[in-house]
Amino acid sequence: MPLTPQLWMGYSCIWYSQVLTSNLGMEKSQNYVDLFNYRNKDMSGGLTEAWMESSLKITPREQIFFLEKIINETLPVSAHSFAMTKKIVFLDEINDWKLYGKTGSGRHIHADGTVEQELGSGWFIGCLEHNDRSIAFVLNLRDEMKTEGFPGPRALQLLIPFIQ
Repeated sequence: MPLTPQLWMGYSCIWYSQVLTSNLGMEKSQNYVDLFNYRNKDMSGGLTEAWMESSLKITPREQIFFLEKIINETLPVSAHSFAMTKKIVFLDEINDWKLYGKTGSGRHIHADGTVEQELGSGWFIGCLEHNDRSIAFVLNLRDEMKTEGFPGPRALQLLIPFIQ
């Protein structure tokens, strides 16, 4: 089955994200991070690793601010880029609300930078849209990794009952 943009994001195909960032190159990647004012803007963890539990950091509150820039289309990109992003991260329509978002999973990292191997971190970031109203959200959870699968999709499943 061919890898579509929706599948790439939906299944968090890290290998493909690494191919894309490699093709983009460090200079352009850093330029986008700077242009978007994406949190600490630190790509020192490496082109294909900075955004994976490495140097590029963002807090849940900062994620909300970034999502609002996407929702309000205030990032310095084309209207086509916003439309394609929206199409790629569309998940479902629930009770007349459109659900957009992205899950993520990793290990829990303490403030001092140490990684807790037995404690996972899962998140679901996105927005709900109904007519002209949009609500951005971030759901983050710590997971003891005793459940099969990844904590990111579990974060999404925790949200669904609240919007049904």
